[in-house]
Amino acid sequence: MSKPMEDSDSDEDVNLIVDAAARKPQKPLWRRLLKWVLLTVAMVLVAAMLVQLFQNYREVITERVFPPRLTGAGRFCPDGPHKSYRMHWQDYANGTMHIQVPDTDVFPLLSPPRNFSFHEDCLAIVAEECVSVVLYTI
Repeated sequence: MSKPMEDSDSDEDVNLIVDAAARKPQKPLWRRLLKWVLLTVAMVLVAAMLVQLFQNYREVITERVFPPRLTGAGRFCPDGPHKSYRMHWQDYANGTMHIQVPDTDVFPLLSPPRNFSFHEDCLAIVAEECVSVVLYTI
């Protein structure tokens, strides 16, 4: 018969087995650093590539992805506005309506069609009767 092991011997043997199994040989520091440097360089290159693609194809991307937005709308008559959205009536002088618009980089759609021009933040419409205006940004 074999002699039973003492408690202290069995704990020590178990600890040695666990320690040996838990410890993996670590890679050298220079290999770990190289791995992180290469990963960082790859991420920077991908980001730079995406920025370059966006710069080259900005107009195509914005035209395809972002549809025209409604910037302002309203119905204006020589006596004043009837209804308006983000456009403000200024005045009517010499057959021209002056309407303050939120942005001058817009495409105005007039009904019925009339001559118009932009002066700073103002849309000048040559009209003797009521005009419906819809402003789009493109």
